[in-house]
Amino acid sequence: FSSRRRHTRLLTVTGVQTCALPIYYAATFPGRLKALIVIDSTLRLNDDRAAMMRERGARQSSYETLDALVERYKLMPTGSSAPPDVVKHIARNAGRQSEDGRWRHKFDRNVYSQRGSVDGIPCFAKIAAPTLLIKGETSPRISPEIYAEVKAVAPHVELAEIPGSDHHV
Repeated sequence: FSSRRRHTRLLTVTGVQTCALPIYYAATFPGRLKALIVIDSTLRLNDDRAAMMRERGARQSSYETLDALVERYKLMPTGSSAPPDVVKHIARNAGRQSEDGRWRHKFDRNVYSQRGSVDGIPCFAKIAAPTLLIKGETSPRISPEIYAEVKAVAPHVELAEIPGSDHHV
């Protein structure tokens, strides 16, 4: 389907889970995007971090009640500056009740269980669309060094930093 259509949609990337796919898509089909926005994502995932993600993906939690899920819910990575009421609001909307009556996260952690190391930086050399990287001020995901590497292969890429924000922009 996508090989037969010309796409001119704005593509937004959020989070580590989805970062690699749109970047690879933009690099593989450079004429199909009007713009690419990458929001505080890991552009290079090393073997150690990928192994940690696979381990997390192997753990599948379930809870007796929605309140139990909310009580145990944590934003990852830790250290978020989000107020507790915001985290609880996110948690209340992050779970679903399964047929067995137990509550589980909507996000399928199996996405992590297959994760390997990724280096998305070389892809930027093939991306023709205007590209914006957005980072939280205190987030280490798009470091000055990573941004410099991206700029070296793709001078058109711009960076915006959200003051007072962490990874959860």
